[in-house]
Amino acid sequence: MNDCMHSGVVSVYSMSRTIKLDHEKSMIRNGNNSDSNRIAYYDNIKGFLILLVVVGHFASPLSSSKMVHSMIDYIFLFHMPFFIFVSGLFGSFDRSGSDSKWTKKIWNYFLIYCFMFFFICLALAISGVNTTFNPFSAWGGSIAWYMMCMVWFTLLAPFVYSSKPLPMMLFLVGLSLLSGLYPIGDTLTLSRTIVFLPVFAIGMYISSENLLHFRTLSKVRKLSNGFKVLFIFVTAGSLFTLYKLPLEIDIIIKGLSKGRTSYQEIVSDSGLDMNWQYLIAGRLIIYLVAAALMFIILIACPIKRIPFLNQAGENSLRIYFYHAPIYYIAEYTGIVEIIAKPFPQEYWCILSIALSIFVTWVLLKASFLDKLFNLTKNIAERLRI
Repeated sequence: MNDCMHSGVVSVYSMSRTIKLDHEKSMIRNGNNSDSNRIAYYDNIKGFLILLVVVGHFASPLSSSKMVHSMIDYIFLFHMPFFIFVSGLFGSFDRSGSDSKWTKKIWNYFLIYCFMFFFICLALAISGVNTTFNPFSAWGGSIAWYMMCMVWFTLLAPFVYSSKPLPMMLFLVGLSLLSGLYPIGDTLTLSRTIVFLPVFAIGMYISSENLLHFRTLSKVRKLSNGFKVLFIFVTAGSLFTLYKLPLEIDIIIKGLSKGRTSYQEIVSDSGLDMNWQYLIAGRLIIYLVAAALMFIILIACPIKRIPFLNQAGENSLRIYFYHAPIYYIAEYTGIVEIIAKPFPQEYWCILSIALSIFVTWVLLKASFLDKLFNLTKNIAERLRI
């Protein structure tokens, strides 16, 4: 009798535990959102990252302030590697069939890059800047570079993914470190592609499912609040350190973080006499710093839906697409400086963050932009060979 009662209690407990876990998984997956295919955790991360992208750009016209300059340097240490890592988590490796998802992604990324480049050129023309529409130029589309990198990353994804992770990662990291010895330049964003390909590959090897499983482990979830505090302290310490660095070192860190220029060009810009071995070590250190910051954020980020960040994450590509021409108009017409002029420089960091949040909010609320962006994607789909 006691055994039967004990068995019944265990069964009821197991059933309630299963129901609770299923409910938690449901909350993680859709966050009370109508789209059950989306995962709130990843949308929170993407929303945070796209907001950093907007902040990094709209703060640039105010970089005469040392505090703003330090904030931009901090953002550039990890925000684009992090975005590329997340892109790798959801990378496509399927090459089966003539109409594979893999080829579709490559084509769509390339056409969105061209459309984005066109809108940037249009914005520059409106701002009175002479420019020509040439997506293959050395300029590389500036802000649009990420889309061209995604073309290369997706093209290489099946080969990278089918290789053994350790030898491939050693090869890719070695290639990225040595690539700075040659002036590859911005043409077709080749330099950035080589520098950031290891980050994309790590995302592929980990996969979104494995990372989500790790993040939802009970032991990891308990660490989340502690990592939020850690992120605040690390951010404060990084900003203070970057603020105190000499200009020459600041130029080197920024050059190594962006991945656009060769070591020789970075040294020339800084005015320092430095051997290339130190710059290779510097880029490796930046990789490690970015990886540490990414890990902290991955643990600190809530797994349940944060409304504004989640909506921004769901529409991150659209925000990225439209914020670029708006930024160029704001930069070359001096709008940001005009807005900031009445305020002391001590408030420019807060001002640039507030302005970026406002721009992001407007892009989320402007429904006609959503229709225009969907039209752009439909045109890309129809143009696909």
